[in-house]
Amino acid sequence: MAETNGETAAAARLLKKDETSSAPLQNSNFCMYALLVSVSSVMMSTGIAVGALNALMTGVLQDFYNTTYSDRYGETMNKETWDLNLALTVSMMLAGGFVGALSIRFILACLSRKQSMIVMNMTNIASVLLIVVGGRLIPSYEAMIVGRFIMGLASGFGMNLIPIVVAEICSFSRQPFYLSLIGLNLSFGGVVGLVLGFAKVLGTKELWPYLLSVSALPSLIYLVSSPWLPESPSYLLRNGKRESAFKTLKKLRASPKNEEIDRDLNAIDAFHKSAGAAQQISLSEIFRSKRYVRQLILVIVVFIQGQGEQICLNLQREPSERPLSTTHQGPPGRRGPRGAIGRQGTRGNPGPPGQCVCDLTEDEQKRLKLLINLNRVELCPLGIKSGRIRDADMTSSSVYSSTYAAHLGRLDGSGVWLAKPSEYHRGAWIQVDMKTPTTLTGVVTQGREGHSQWVTSYKISFGSSPDELEFIQDNYGNDIIFEGNTEQSSHVLNLFPRPITTRYVRLVAREFVARIAMRIEYVTC
Repeated sequence: MAETNGETAAAARLLKKDETSSAPLQNSNFCMYALLVSVSSVMMSTGIAVGALNALMTGVLQDFYNTTYSDRYGETMNKETWDLNLALTVSMMLAGGFVGALSIRFILACLSRKQSMIVMNMTNIASVLLIVVGGRLIPSYEAMIVGRFIMGLASGFGMNLIPIVVAEICSFSRQPFYLSLIGLNLSFGGVVGLVLGFAKVLGTKELWPYLLSVSALPSLIYLVSSPWLPESPSYLLRNGKRESAFKTLKKLRASPKNEEIDRDLNAIDAFHKSAGAAQQISLSEIFRSKRYVRQLILVIVVFIQGQGEQICLNLQREPSERPLSTTHQGPPGRRGPRGAIGRQGTRGNPGPPGQCVCDLTEDEQKRLKLLINLNRVELCPLGIKSGRIRDADMTSSSVYSSTYAAHLGRLDGSGVWLAKPSEYHRGAWIQVDMKTPTTLTGVVTQGREGHSQWVTSYKISFGSSPDELEFIQDNYGNDIIFEGNTEQSSHVLNLFPRPITTRYVRLVAREFVARIAMRIEYVTC
């Protein structure tokens, strides 16, 4: 690799020296297109792949890994196995990049520059197909891990190949600009991947295969364009194809004269002859030479930029995951002495009988939830917990087995409703038929007692017929996503923004831990 970089620099010096006698040739539009497509096929693909697999996607991947593991082994993936698989998924791209970077010398010895670019982009597309098709259809999280390794092979090889391609195709005066596009494409791709990874774009359980396939688009554009893209003139000249090198270089330069093309080819040819006696540079010589140490530091800084971007992306968190800020708050003061206990006051007169109130403002709902949590106010239950709602009136999209039927999903009950894993990505639901129109004001949920299984978010739909249900929406017409449980035992109450009067009510699970497991009760007036 040191020898290759040295050859490129020497050729540039020869060209610069020869260009002092006349104005340097500029890149043609064809050359600019070839350079942009070549650089983006590697760097933008890598940036998108790194940016897409960030902390915002961790929950989606965990759901996919858990479902696959549960279907395969009949049990929930434990935390240690999940941590190992996540570490492998993230790190395999770096491991593949290391191997790919070491392989450049052997590949360039067998293939031309253009052939190497084609192989690299085909490898990148193959890795995406393995991740998306193999991971989704089999399904297999091993395919995801292996696909990330293969993607790293393409990225590691491409990051070393692109500077060589730019140096051999681009005019000397424009090389700094096109070399700067390497870092620009990497950063821009990272931003694109991060934005696409948001839940409101492609970062969902249904759309994540499309998210991870976006990184193949720059490679696909290169392969479609490859029949018209040029081979390196320097490579053609080195292999005795001067006429082909002359025609190619003429396409790559803007309005060149034949003598100017001959001048550049002669400079390249003179360099090739002078470089025949070049010696290999050992690793120890690189560290002893100030010239090579500077180049090594530059390479390290460039790669630190890429790794720093990955670290920054992985530090991203959704707002719900961020701790509450205590900025500018000093440490608590020393506790003062305990005051004397006052006399007990006289007991007040009993208040009027309580009644259920349906239409509450947002502030009144917050106060009501606080009073319920303090056990100061009792709920008006529909009757799921008490058994007033019959077993036959509770149905679901699927059940894991008859032991976990829908009618067992009663609040505080010993049983639980479990959905079939194959239903997870479709939106498993549990439904109650109240026989007559009934006004509901909220819902209470629980997870599965004794197991780390619960639903973390869900939607509520209602209507007069199971075929004509509509979701509860906010004032802007968006479906409301209710926050569910954070552990298996506690009650979580969600009040509706306005009362609903309906015969059928359906809870549709969205996100969950380990399995879709629920015990429920509705609040009525």
